[in-house]
Amino acid sequence: MQSTPDHILLDVRSPEETGQSKLVDALEINFYQDDFLDRVNQLPKDKPVFVYCRSGNRSGQAMEKMKTLGFREVYNLTGGIMAWQAAGLPVQ
Repeated sequence: MQSTPDHILLDVRSPEETGQSKLVDALEINFYQDDFLDRVNQLPKDKPVFVYCRSGNRSGQAMEKMKTLGFREVYNLTGGIMAWQAAGLPVQ
């Protein structure tokens, strides 16, 4: 899965984590940065957003915050990138 004109793939992990591996063409916005909500709020709200982190905790929190900002479709990758890799799916 990757960001396309039809949807957004959002990685909310730290730069140290994304430097190890990430999903192809994922946007990176660190959940723990002070400007997280400001940066996320600049994304189009009319596209589905697929959010992931390491295990699904931060992305679940990010998903809830995004809904309060008016995002219509936000999905959390259950189990995060760890589950993605355990399933043998590709990363970069």
